[in-house]
Amino acid sequence: MKNLTELRTSSGSDWLTLAIESDKEERAKLKAIEQQLLTRYGDYKGIIDNFDKQPAKSIYLQANGEFTAEKKLLMDFYKWPPAKLKAIFYDLRNKNKMRECPYCGNPVRPNTLDHFVPESHWPEFALYPDNLVPQCQQCASKKSNRYYMLPDKGCFFIHPKFVDELSRLGFKIEMRANSDAIAYTPSINISGAVTDKLKERIKRHITALDIPAYMVAYCQKQERELLDMIEQANSKKMHFSVQEHCQRQYNTQRLIAGLSLDENPEFYPNWACAYYYALLASPLIINNYQKLLKATRNPPVTSAAVASSVLFP
Repeated sequence: MKNLTELRTSSGSDWLTLAIESDKEERAKLKAIEQQLLTRYGDYKGIIDNFDKQPAKSIYLQANGEFTAEKKLLMDFYKWPPAKLKAIFYDLRNKNKMRECPYCGNPVRPNTLDHFVPESHWPEFALYPDNLVPQCQQCASKKSNRYYMLPDKGCFFIHPKFVDELSRLGFKIEMRANSDAIAYTPSINISGAVTDKLKERIKRHITALDIPAYMVAYCQKQERELLDMIEQANSKKMHFSVQEHCQRQYNTQRLIAGLSLDENPEFYPNWACAYYYALLASPLIINNYQKLLKATRNPPVTSAAVASSVLFP
C-alpha cells in the first residue's frame, strides 16, 4: 500500500490561514482560537506516537460531557468550507493519484476523506491537514469515528502519514474450485524486520478493518465481472480467451505495482496482482471459465454504417 509519509505538513497552519482569511461570516471566531488550534496541532504527533495510551480529552469538551460552541464552528468550516479549502478537499477526494486505499489496499482510487483522530471527539483537529487521509468507502464505514480501544489499550488503526509499515504489507490469494463456487483464501505478510509489538499492532489494524473479508469480496467482484465478460462474448458470438485476459490484467497490475520483469514474489504489493497470479496458477479454474464460452474464433465481421447525431457539445 502507498506510503503517505511524504504528505505530512510542517505546522498545518496553511489550511487554518485560508479559513481565517476567507469571506465566511464566522472567520473572526476562528481567528480568536487560532493560537489554541496551533498549539494542539503541535501535540498531534505525540498522540499518534503514543498509540498505546488513551489521548487526553478534547480542549473543547466540558466537564458535563458537552462540547463548547467551538466544535460546531470547526465542523461548519470543514463541512461547508470556503472556496479555496473546498477546492483542496475536492482534489484530495477526487484527484489524488492513489490507485489503492492507504488503509486496506483495496485497488480503487480513494474518494472519501477520513479524520484519523475523529473530529467528533477531537474537533480541534477537524481542519488539520495531517489528520485527513483519503480512504475507500469500505474503510469509511468500518473505521467511522473509532480511534482508541479501551479493553486492549491501544489505537485501532495505523496512521499512513506517520507509520510506513503499511507500505510493507504483501498479499497472497489462494483459490480452490468447489462444486458450486470458488473458495478464496487471503494471506497477508510484512516484509523486513518487525518487532512483536508492531506485529500485534498491524494485526489489530487488519482485524479492525476486516481486510481479509475485503479481499474475498474483491475476488468475488472480479469473478462476477469475468462471468459478465464471458456472457457478453457469448451473446455477441465473439472470441474471448480467459487466459489471455487474465495475463493482460496481471501484466498491467504488475506495472502499476512497480514490479520489474524479474520480480516474482510470493506476496504481492496489491490485491489485483495477487488475484490474477492466483487465477493464472489455477488451470482448472481457467478451464472451467473457458468451458462457459460458446463461440470459437470467428473472422471479423464488417458492420454497416449506422446513422447517428451529435448531441453534445
